[in-house]
Formats: sequence, C-alpha cells, structure tokens
Amino acid sequence: MADYSKVIGIEADSISKIDGVAKSSISKYIGSTTPSSDTQATRWLIGASAGRLYINDSPAGSFLSSSASGALGLAVDKGSMNFYNVAYGNDETDEPRWIAHSDNVSNDLFHISASQDVTNTSNWIKVNVTNGKLAKRGGPGLRYGNGKWFAVGTGRHAGDDHRIVMMSSSNGGNSWVEVDDDTFLGTSNTGYVVYHVSDDTWVTPLGVTNFYRTTNAQAWVSQSATIASYEPYAMGYDGSSRWVVGTNSGKLWYSDDNFATITEGVSTFGTSNVWGVIYVAGSINKWVAIASNGKLAYSSDGSAFTASTLPSPIGSSHHLRAIATDNTVITVVGATNGGNNTILTSSNGTDWTYISSSALGNVNFESIACNVIGSATS
Repeated sequence: MADYSKVIGIEADSISKIDGVAKSSISKYIGSTTPSSDTQATRWLIGASAGRLYINDSPAGSFLSSSASGALGLAVDKGSMNFYNVAYGNDETDEPRWIAHSDNVSNDLFHISASQDVTNTSNWIKVNVTNGKLAKRGGPGLRYGNGKWFAVGTGRHAGDDHRIVMMSSSNGGNSWVEVDDDTFLGTSNTGYVVYHVSDDTWVTPLGVTNFYRTTNAQAWVSQSATIASYEPYAMGYDGSSRWVVGTNSGKLWYSDDNFATITEGVSTFGTSNVWGVIYVAGSINKWVAIASNGKLAYSSDGSAFTASTLPSPIGSSHHLRAIATDNTVITVVGATNGGNNTILTSSNGTDWTYISSSALGNVNFESIACNVIGSATS
C-alpha cells in the first residue's frame, strides 16, 4: 500500500499526531502506510546581504560541513539587496523551484527551476511586482502551498487603518498580484509572516497585532486573538493544533485554537527580538526558537522554552536570523556585529555545532530553506 501524503489536507511532513496518537506510533492510516519522517534535504539555499545566495549540497542528506567554509558555495551575486526570504515550492507545472525575495524595489523576486544550474546567474528570472512587498527579516515571509505562493513585506497604507502588505501568485511565481483585503487592519505597514496550513488555508499576523485566516486563499477573516504592544516577527505550527509566535522584545506566545485566544509563554530571550520559531517533527519532536544576541531555546510543548548552551564562539555579538529544518537536521544562520556570518546545526534541537564560514568574508546570512516542500523555516 502506498504512503499517505496528506491527512485532511495537511501534508504528512507537517503532522505530529493523528487523533491524539503520535504519528511515529501509527503504522497505517485508513489502509495507507505512514511515510517516513526522515526525508533528508540534499540542498540548502541561504539568502544573504549584498545580493548573495549560497548553496550547501549534501547528496547523502543532512547539512554538509566538511570544509573550512562550511561547504558553502556562492550561487549568485545580484548586487545591492538583502535576501530576507528564500523558499522551495513548485512552479505552474508542479516542478520544483526556488524563489528568493529581496528588499530592493527594482528586484522584488528571483526564481529558478530546481533542475537548473543555480550558479548560472542568467537562470535566475527576475520578477518585479506592481506595488510589490519588500522582504523583511523574520518569517516565514515567503511560502508555497497547494499550488499557490504568498509573500509579505513592507507594504502601504490605504486609508484609516487599512494596510496592504501581501502579494500572491497562482502560476508558480511567474507573476504576482497585490492582495488587497478590506479586513487587513493594523498600525504597521509591514508583514513578516504568512503560513500555509493545508489545502487553501493560510494564516498571517499583521500590525500590533491581529491574526487573519483564509480557507480559500482569497477571503481573509480576522481572528479574535490580539497581542497588545508587540509585533510578530516569526511563527511556527506543529501541524496539529499549536501555533507559537515570536515577537519583538523577546516574547513568545502560543495558541491552540487558531488564534481565537493567545497566551504568553515562557521565554528565555530577555528583550532580544525573536527572528525564528519552528516545530521540528520526526524523532527530534521539539520547538526551536532563535533571537538576536546569540540566543537560542527549545521546548517540548511550545509553551515554555529552555535556553540552549551554544558552542564557542557564539555570544552576544552573534545575531541569529533564520532557521530551517528537514526534520532530521536543524540549521540556523545569522550575522555578527562585525559583518561576518554564523551557521549552527543540530540533530536533536538541544546540542549545537558551530560551522565556520569565515572564509566567505563580510556577508550576513539572513534566510535559509531546504529542498523539502513544506518543511519548516522562518
């Protein structure tokens, strides 16, 4: 019997439990075999400052770290921009593709087929969008699901508290349109997160802070939960019921009812901004969150986090910017006060290995994704 790929529209890789039973304890569901949760990425794409994209290729899986530079190679250099978002999904023919999202008004997005040579700059197709949304740190700010792409970023004010911070594509990222929904109300012209749940269900926070949900990828409905005085920079989902949100000033929050309510969790970040929070499925089965000033924490349930002890030379001058996983390895990237870069990896969410990337010079790492569709990233 073939493996199941979805349960009630949720991708198998994003599921932790079915009817309250851990997926790892289920061998079959309605006659179909539970798929292995250890699909390993063979390529990682890192977005950086100075318009650079880097690749890490590991044909056997995991994150290859055998060289002094962390086995990273420069894919392309697009010049004066920061790639705050990178993502992996499908094009209009359901073939895999990478998309990178920048903060440059003349270079909104670049896409490339996953089968093409990523080091050939002419293979990266530029897409400019009318009223495009410039990428921001945090996320995930660029996401693929069920044949659609959504992205958020710096937007515009359309009168009263109406904010337009989102754009979408229904043809694989070839062209994009601004998403103008009258329900998008807030105090900020910036979107940091858009998250695919299943089928045409998506969730996004806006401003300080409202949460919105759509079940048809078109009409958005405001949810009841709000966070006063804080702005959501990052958000993760366990594929079952729990959401965890990271904000400015080191706060972590969780919701079990799709943001009908929200509760402040236990954070170890002090006042350091939270730039990433993900749930890592499979045998790791943990929440992991990252923040500025060299801070990283983990949790078994997403409500109370414990600080990780990080290896030398990670300290307060190392600012962790993005996190991604294929559910077998977790990779964190970031920057330092001196303009250099940082890479950390873990196979259990608790213990971390520092990977030297100093040979790449003064460039900040800002985003990361792997070639497993639906895998968690910030």
